[in-house]
Amino acid sequence: AAAIVMPLGSSISKQEATRGYGGEVILEGKSVEESLQAAQALAREGKVLIHPFDDEDIIVGQGTIGLEILEDLPDPDVIFVPIGGGGLVSGVASAVKAVHPQTRIIGVQAAACPSAYESFRAGRVVRVEARKSIADGLAVKQVGELTFDIIRKNVDDIVIAEEEQIAAAILMLLERKKLLAEGAGAIALAALLQGAVRVPPDGKVVLLISGGNVDSSLLGRVLRQGLFRTGRVMRVSVCLDDVPGALAG
Repeated sequence: AAAIVMPLGSSISKQEATRGYGGEVILEGKSVEESLQAAQALAREGKVLIHPFDDEDIIVGQGTIGLEILEDLPDPDVIFVPIGGGGLVSGVASAVKAVHPQTRIIGVQAAACPSAYESFRAGRVVRVEARKSIADGLAVKQVGELTFDIIRKNVDDIVIAEEEQIAAAILMLLERKKLLAEGAGAIALAALLQGAVRVPPDGKVVLLISGGNVDSSLLGRVLRQGLFRTGRVMRVSVCLDDVPGALAG
């Protein structure tokens, strides 16, 4: 069976789904980077390492998503794509630009871990320190070398989304479209909601929703955060004297 190395804090639903497909889940490290180091150690023992994003076959495989988009919508104006290490956006951008180069590809990254965003602006790979994010699937401290080269050639811009907006996007997808998306999946909508990119009112826009692995324990907190962000729930603090009848007044 394939051994899938994940960070210690990986969602339970993601772990169980992996086991359900017959994979052996190995929890190592506090980040994707530390998990990758553990996987590299296993490779030195004779296993074949498949990098989670900085791998040509992974990129080509994810590029088929771009081709599927064009089958349904041959001439999109803009496609918003989540970015962690860059494998997904590299594949989608390469495929779409090869067929319909006029389409703008916008990468979206969590503000809590903006390696691709900072690298895109610096013109070189930049390593960042990651903060905890709802979009844990995108929490990669350093964008891939291979993926960054492809991103520079095929991605038009990279924007970032804040945690509150990601939570609001999860809530909107659940309420209006009946889609349960994880933070990494809803982040494309988050960028659109916060107006990170100007989109014409009649434009053909594609939001790539790339995952739905949300633990039930996290979902409640995320939905509350989304309700706060959209102004539908508020927290009120009241100071009262500790005397009889204070509430009545």
